[in-house]
Amino acid sequence: MPIGDAARVHRYCRGDVAIAREDGETQVRFRVGDIRNGLGMDHYDDAITICQVLDTQKFREQARVEFLGKSGPQQGWDTVYRFRVL
Repeated sequence: MPIGDAARVHRYCRGDVAIAREDGETQVRFRVGDIRNGLGMDHYDDAITICQVLDTQKFREQARVEFLGKSGPQQGWDTVYRFRVL
């Protein structure tokens, strides 16, 4: 069974958090367009899916991060999320 887009975004971003944690980083930053490119997503509404994932408490708990802020458009390719690595 193919993995859904939201699950792919979760896994991809948790992987980036794990790398940051291993490298001793205290914060991680995600630009929605970079996630889209990294996953090879190509639908117009992919930005909405990515933002919805990053906005969830589920992502924050599973990735063990604390939300610090979001800048740029509400749900667009240039939206940037910042999290503290716990």
